[in-house]
Amino acid sequence: MEGWVDIFTRINQKYNIVNALQYCQDKKVLEIYAYCIMHGNIH
Repeated sequence: MEGWVDIFTRINQKYNIVNALQYCQDKKVLEIYAYCIMHGNIH
């Protein structure tokens, strides 16, 4: 796709996102049912 930039190309970036989500689940009582980390976005 033209105009899209791959922002999650490094594994550390993905781990940072997962760790942040886990922190929010543990400390902020965030309920996450599913997520998907793709090259250019998160769902």
